[in-house]
Amino acid sequence: MACAVPPIEGDGRKTDMEDMRLWYRDTLKCEQNMYDKIKADPANAQDIMQGLHNEDEADQKPNAGTIVDWWTSLCSENPNEVETLTECVTRQIKSNLHISAYFRTPTMVVIVLTCLNDFTVVSIAFDHVQISNDPNSWWLARNIMLGTIIGANTLCWSIGAFLIMLDSMDPASPWCKKYGICMDYTQVLTGAFLQLSLSARLARTNARKMATWFWTSALKRAVIATMSFSVTMAMVFAFTWPFCPGLGLWGWASSGSACDPHMSPVHPLFGGLIILYQIPIHLFRDICYNTLFKFFLDKDYEDYEKTLPAKRALDEKCAKVMRELGLDVKEASGIEEKRPKSVITDEDRGGCLPGCSDFWGPRLFTPDGCSKTMRCNPLGFFLLYFIVGISAVISWYT
Repeated sequence: MACAVPPIEGDGRKTDMEDMRLWYRDTLKCEQNMYDKIKADPANAQDIMQGLHNEDEADQKPNAGTIVDWWTSLCSENPNEVETLTECVTRQIKSNLHISAYFRTPTMVVIVLTCLNDFTVVSIAFDHVQISNDPNSWWLARNIMLGTIIGANTLCWSIGAFLIMLDSMDPASPWCKKYGICMDYTQVLTGAFLQLSLSARLARTNARKMATWFWTSALKRAVIATMSFSVTMAMVFAFTWPFCPGLGLWGWASSGSACDPHMSPVHPLFGGLIILYQIPIHLFRDICYNTLFKFFLDKDYEDYEKTLPAKRALDEKCAKVMRELGLDVKEASGIEEKRPKSVITDEDRGGCLPGCSDFWGPRLFTPDGCSKTMRCNPLGFFLLYFIVGISAVISWYT
């Protein structure tokens, strides 16, 4: 019962919209029929999925030339230690159903991401804000370029992770054959959710400082609370995915569910790798941000130095006039402004751990009775990612 096989005619796939519409309608009917059979006979669910459940035939094999027969050949030629041939073929059919028939707007994912993300964004208004007595000015072009650097890094690294997850669906891929990471499409979507959630949270710490490392500026109470909640819940949701569990068959929703796309808990090993993956991503993103920000600072100071000769000439001219008037003249000072380096305050010093220098930013965590001065070093989230990621990897192998 390969419900999601596209219509084929002659040398290629039909592209007529009416034919595709009819095929899509029949695909949904086919899948619903398959679910009805599974409900009636759950013990033979995997055979029903593969179209092998036929009481009239003793030798149940997929028909030659069908997509199920092709998957059977692919899985038998690329065995692995974590799944049987039947489970491998079932995973391919399951993924094909959801890619072909259920590639819809990820409504539930958007809702969850929005709920977890918006509180963190709002809390930035209460984090490390310094009130200025002068009117604030926005260097819009630079802000867009700096934001693009952060966003492009997040996008590229996320696409890379997504491509690896898609590759793990192939029984012949090294991820499946060597490492036992054989995911289906519903798990791939959950892995993409986890990647986007964690990467976006850490990106907050890149954009809140000048050309210094992200750990040099302490996080305040509001951001600590919202980021901790957001990151923790993203991990919990990814490893359990409690939304729209459906019938519970292999952790994927029934076709009658209103939640699209259908998703299931991420593969434990790959979930741990995604969490650990955030550490090098964030460091590289910070290097790119600092490089661009330092370029802007160098350019500003270079432009400023070009104005100094004119300022010195005007100062000497004023001094000459004052001497002619018999006034005392003191040597001018303060013409050359000091080059700004950062917005680090005393709260951002002290060393991450006892014995560490100020280079490593503030203390790892300073509760201060949960008052407004409560703060923590952003490296604390690196520690959280490392502990959870390693624990997930170890739990898989043990």
